[in-house]
Amino acid sequence: MKNRDDKCFMWCHIANLFPALSNKYRLTKYINHENDVGYTGVNFPVALNQIEKIENLNKINFTIFTISKNIVLPLYISDNIYEKTCEMI
Repeated sequence: MKNRDDKCFMWCHIANLFPALSNKYRLTKYINHENDVGYTGVNFPVALNQIEKIENLNKINFTIFTISKNIVLPLYISDNIYEKTCEMI
């Protein structure tokens, strides 16, 4: 996502829920959905210890991966059981 703020996590969350058909890396494709997700009380940039709060606000599970030395590793795996799931790298 090409953005100039600290809300990368939120924009990726929105992109997962409302995928753009073209120009997927442009913030303009997602900005209209900023009020469709709950981030009340969340500080940006998002720290790992805030993810469960975001899950509970939005009734969604997150699975977050990181890449280290060309290996994909889990960084966060949700303990919640919601119908929606969002996976991010």
